[in-house]
Amino acid sequence: MPPQPLALGSQFTKLLHRTSETDPWVQVEGTVSVSESGGGSTNIDATHQNSVSKEYLAGLAEAGTVTVPMNTLEAARGPKQLELYVSYTGKADHSFFRIAIPTTRAATEYIVKDFTGFVSAWDDDYPLDGKVGTNMTIQKSGPTVRTEGVTDILAATLPTQQEP
Repeated sequence: MPPQPLALGSQFTKLLHRTSETDPWVQVEGTVSVSESGGGSTNIDATHQNSVSKEYLAGLAEAGTVTVPMNTLEAARGPKQLELYVSYTGKADHSFFRIAIPTTRAATEYIVKDFTGFVSAWDDDYPLDGKVGTNMTIQKSGPTVRTEGVTDILAATLPTQQEP
């Protein structure tokens, strides 16, 4: 049977969170989508007196951000949404995040991306004629570790491969 197309952006993509390495993974409630923005790297100007044009060196790679729109009602936020909101307002330290992207239509196997970060923005939206929502931005810190062929997305540890 030919391989199934990657179900990116499907209803089965999940965002999980835990505060410490010993806590269990818990799914963040009400996520509508999960969008990663690439990091890229900074350019270091290495131009000198003998340069015939501008010269640059590649700087450190930026970790990037993850944007997560969520369905929410102010009075009915799920416990994980509340925990992340409190961590944002309290300027909490880094915690652990996991994005699980299904690779099969039945969502029985995933590509998993693990990273540390913190909630850097929390924007509530109260439209006149629409659903109440929240946009949460997570600032990644350090490398993202990618693992393919995962069947248990709640497993505490996974064999890993760092993303380039």
